[in-house]
Amino acid sequence: VLTLRDETARIKAEQRLSESEARFRTVADTAPALIWMTDAEGATTFANRRFRGFFGIKTERQLATGWRDAFHPEDLPLLDTAFARALEGRQRFEHVARVQHPTHGLRWLRMEGAPRFDAAGYFQGYIGASIDVTEAKKAEDDLKRINELLEERVGDALAEKAKAEADLMHAQRMEAVGRLTGGVAHDFNNLLTVVIGALDIILRSEDPAKRQKLGEAALSAARRGERLTHQLLAFSRRQALRPEAMDVNGLIREGEPLLRRAVGEAVAFKLKLRRGGARVSVDPAQFEAALLNLVVNARDAVGETGRITVQTQQCMVAAGEVVDLPAGDYVCVSVTDDGQGMTPEIMRKVFEPFFTTKSVGKGTGLGLSQVYGFARQSGGGVKIVSSPGKGAEIRLYLPPLGEEAPRERITT
Repeated sequence: VLTLRDETARIKAEQRLSESEARFRTVADTAPALIWMTDAEGATTFANRRFRGFFGIKTERQLATGWRDAFHPEDLPLLDTAFARALEGRQRFEHVARVQHPTHGLRWLRMEGAPRFDAAGYFQGYIGASIDVTEAKKAEDDLKRINELLEERVGDALAEKAKAEADLMHAQRMEAVGRLTGGVAHDFNNLLTVVIGALDIILRSEDPAKRQKLGEAALSAARRGERLTHQLLAFSRRQALRPEAMDVNGLIREGEPLLRRAVGEAVAFKLKLRRGGARVSVDPAQFEAALLNLVVNARDAVGETGRITVQTQQCMVAAGEVVDLPAGDYVCVSVTDDGQGMTPEIMRKVFEPFFTTKSVGKGTGLGLSQVYGFARQSGGGVKIVSSPGKGAEIRLYLPPLGEEAPRERITT
């Protein structure tokens, strides 16, 4: 019995499959990458021409494991672990490892593989490609070294800057100490000259009237020395204060006649006191001395004519707005003038003891240092707002006492 069967479809399918495989091999062999395939167990079953040439694979037997010998001994365990993890989870595989090439030396390969599944969804293995990324890796390492070098140099520069700032601060402190020492020595020398000279004459004189007059001169010089000591103690914040709960508005009104005499008739003097009062806990005598120092300083700034304003208000201070002063609510007592103003350099030094811009004999340089010391010892702070030719405002911040009315924000 002769049976005939039409095999045309099968033969054509086989031809198409053969043509498809030939096209795949042609594409794979001409691709600029090392293309490979594995079976479901992870064994290499296909490698393109570039892969075989790179690893020196000449036989199918070498294809399975021959390429492994080229990988760096330190990197091969990591490669096996990464591939086994991907194979177990049927996940995408990615890894970078070193290869010791016999001709090109040490190279870096980036390997990527995707899992293959048949039409029924069964896992068939991996298809992947490896690319030489040595140049990119070198560029990455070079960039990393450059960044490390840059960080090191920036660190050195910042260290040098910090050292220079520390040296500058030390020099400024030494300059301030020098002025302090020289000023104290000069003032006390003048006072002791009066005291010693008067006592010497008293010891040699038998005239009661003359001895009385010289004794009073010696006592006056000694009291001036006492006041100088109090001012220095105020600056160092070691003066014994006697704080009392009071309304600074009342203190200012009581001292207004003295303040007006201090500024003179030619200078316009104005008070702008906060409604409802401004209660604080301060030493009244030291507050009056600080306010008088501020007003006298403003008078010297405006000259023969000008305008001075003393103002009180409740204000809110932000963090960092006033040096060494915590954020919060404060009573602000400000003295404003329309005088010549101050440069930033002068404002940095104005609270240092014995620093003065006045001519010889017109100032000790202790007025504003007393204000600063009093404010800090009272739990407050001081801030100057000024620029050349636009006058100055010196703000004295004091902690409020008890509940105050809603405050206002002061801006520079």
